[in-house]
Amino acid sequence: MIADQLLSSAESFLQERKVEHVVIGLSYTGVLLDDGCCGLAATLKEEIHGCPDLGQEAGRFGGKNAYHLAQGVSSPNILRSSLGLAVVNAALNRGVKSNTSPPLEALRIGAEDKVGMVGYFGPLIETVKN
Repeated sequence: MIADQLLSSAESFLQERKVEHVVIGLSYTGVLLDDGCCGLAATLKEEIHGCPDLGQEAGRFGGKNAYHLAQGVSSPNILRSSLGLAVVNAALNRGVKSNTSPPLEALRIGAEDKVGMVGYFGPLIETVKN
């Protein structure tokens, strides 16, 4: 499964990291690691209905081992899976640090670059195309 391959490729980096901040929104889940790496994943709100929530853990993700949370990427719980994928994305995008500039500016995407997205990030599509 591709989720397992992504997790495996990020494992050694994530074993040494802690999660600093998590935001689970209606469209996206965002994660900030203790070294400034950040990751984003889609929150599949259509799939949340009937899904067990993370209520008892809400507000308690800070300080947790990043690899532990990333293992949720293969979970049938869609919220845990979104959180896991955001953590994996933070590791795979570790050259991009969190700052106050727009995220796409930090990526420095040029006209000659090819861009692939795992998931559909609607608000970013037009910016990336241009």
